Amino acid sequence: MNPLHKRAFASPIVALEGAVKALGFPMTNDKITREPLDGLEAYVLKGTSGAVSDPTVRLTYLVKPDGRLALSWKVETNLRTSWLHAYMDAASGSEIYGLIDWVWSATYKVL
Repeated sequence: MNPLHKRAFASPIVALEGAVKALGFPMTNDKITREPLDGLEAYVLKGTSGAVSDPTVRLTYLVKPDGRLALSWKVETNLRTSWLHAYMDAASGSEIYGLIDWVWSATYKVL
């Protein structure tokens, strides 16, 4: 197998749309444009509303439960009460491989 084969992946905009639909984000995304960030295949997506800041999307790998690597779009969205990292299948943009919810605040009872 040639290790230099081209990877096929969907647009980062498709990944954001997949995350919004699958997770029910309170966002609208009518006319999204992408602007490159530092690094390869990393973007800030402009033209959304409903989030505190513009979402960012980065192409990355995620280790699946079976130990295999999955090429994924890491969709980072700040929704005020949660800061979410959704790992979407890079090929389709619609399958969720993982989700991290960095909760904005929490209450703990220490005994």
